[in-house]
Formats: sequence, C-alpha cells, structure tokens
Amino acid sequence: MSAPGFRATEEAAVVVAGQTSELVVVLSQERKGQLATLVGQVRSARSGKPLVATVRIPQAKVRTRTDRSGAFTARVRGGTYRITLSAAGHVTQTKRITVREGEQAILNVDLFPRRR
Repeated sequence: MSAPGFRATEEAAVVVAGQTSELVVVLSQERKGQLATLVGQVRSARSGKPLVATVRIPQAKVRTRTDRSGAFTARVRGGTYRITLSAAGHVTQTKRITVREGEQAILNVDLFPRRR
C-alpha cells in the first residue's frame, strides 16, 4: 500500500471465500527533512558488561562516545552508513545500517576481547 506523502507499508490479510473481509491499513506520513536517530549499546561479548566505546560514522561526520552504561545516541540524515565501534582491549567492529529520515534505529553491539 502506498500514497504520495506517506511511507509505503505491507499488511497480511486472511480472505475467506464467499465472505467480506475488511483490512485497516494505517499509513505514516513521510518525515522529510527530520534527522534520524540512531541509538544503541556496546557491551563486552565475554562478560556482557557495558563498554565505554567510540562510535564513528564517517559519512555523517559523527564521532561520539558511549556513556558508562555503554549507551550512545547519534542524529544523522536518512541513508545507509558504515558505523565503526571500538573500545580499548576489544576487536573493532564495523556495521552497516540504513535509517530513514524522522525514524529511530537501534544498534546493539557486543565487542569481543582481543586475544593476547
């Protein structure tokens, strides 16, 4: 289902032969020009404890750090980004994520300790 000015959506429906079925579809307005919000948490894969880590999104010129609980928030334009997460003593990871303008995406990452 789609309409100008609204985000396209898909719905599943059950239709029984010989009966009338009603399907209610709610379309959300596109939020052009509003930044997307990327939130997440970085933890140690071994202990599950939160990590203070650096979060870099080069295409959006974003560099931030997680707080003591491993949480981070970044605001970016809608698009596809490569996000690099690194913490002292852990293997750096790069993830690819797509976010839409005006929406929120969640990226939780567990970093593995480096072998010595």
